[in-house]
Amino acid sequence: MSIEAPEVLTEKQFEALIRAPRKPRDRLILCFLAHGLRVSEVCGKYAIRVMDINFDSKPVIFTVHGKTRKRKGRGREGKVRYVPLLSKWLKVFNRFESNLKRYIKKNGLKPEDRLFNITDRQVRNLIKKYARKAGIPDPDRVHPHMLRHTCATLLRRKGVPLRIIQKILGHASIKTTEIYDTVALYDVLEAFKERE
Repeated sequence: MSIEAPEVLTEKQFEALIRAPRKPRDRLILCFLAHGLRVSEVCGKYAIRVMDINFDSKPVIFTVHGKTRKRKGRGREGKVRYVPLLSKWLKVFNRFESNLKRYIKKNGLKPEDRLFNITDRQVRNLIKKYARKAGIPDPDRVHPHMLRHTCATLLRRKGVPLRIIQKILGHASIKTTEIYDTVALYDVLEAFKERE
């Protein structure tokens, strides 16, 4: 049986990568990517802004804006999704909220400001740099989308329903999210191989 599963980090590697940066900005960038955000939602055209973070909600919720599309008779509409702070399932995010508040205040960011003034290429280079620092084998293979896959995989392994993962990732179709059921099946098959 051949299973195509996305390449992911182990939970230990994932946590080591997120903890590797000393700079608050770099750690926050990795945390947002590790919440399943696309690189374009962190630093690109649709980048998250201060006003997109609801600190009053428990857990904290990020409003993530996706691509805009022209709708017949309705002008332009963008995809919007809401991503909760995932500290309930992934302990590495426990101090994320306080670090984010401190970063916003220290940098004097206004509500309409983007959180990070950084390019896609710079983010990719940051990830490779911190993958090396975290001791991840073959750090050049680590990329932003791998963090997205790892987030979804870890959530699925912790029993989070596929529909919830679909909402967090912003997949239009559950079919796209079903790859993470394949990953769960892959884990089962690996466990059986180890017992043989």
